[in-house]
Amino acid sequence: MCIRDRFDIIDSALNIYETPTGTRADLGGGLMIEKASESLVIFRPVGRIEPTFVTIPGKSILQSFNLMLNSEVGSVAPEVRHLKDNFKVILDYDKLKGELEVRQFREGEYFRPLGMMKPKKLSDFFIDRKVPRALRMEIPLLLCSGEIAWVIGEEISEQFKLDRTTRQAVKLWVEKVVRDGK
Repeated sequence: MCIRDRFDIIDSALNIYETPTGTRADLGGGLMIEKASESLVIFRPVGRIEPTFVTIPGKSILQSFNLMLNSEVGSVAPEVRHLKDNFKVILDYDKLKGELEVRQFREGEYFRPLGMMKPKKLSDFFIDRKVPRALRMEIPLLLCSGEIAWVIGEEISEQFKLDRTTRQAVKLWVEKVVRDGK
């Protein structure tokens, strides 16, 4: 790559800052830049990832996301209703009946964030949370029988929360998987 090409890349990055949110430019080498609401995001586009089916309790490697999903089932302590860390959550085990899978965001999906009465478009949820469009495909979703139970790292669904009828809870948490010494 010659010096002129490098200046063109820098120029593209500087010019995109003045464009509307969501504008993208190719930086070459498989990298893209996108104008987010208050920042610039440099990313490598993520292709479509096949869903990973998981069982509870246990551990599941989410290879495409470089994560390990851990789960334990137990009784519910009255003081433990919601953890503050969105990478560690507690859900109602009895409401998680059915096929469990982890996959990417799909355009047009809905879910009920914790505390909301009505479903919300997942893309609108991401906009409210200021998640850049470029990064939405990198956020794993835990689904139960096709319903979003947990937007991993962001929020659980109202539908799967603990309530006064909960008899058993499942604690779920993710950890980064280190591969090849990276």
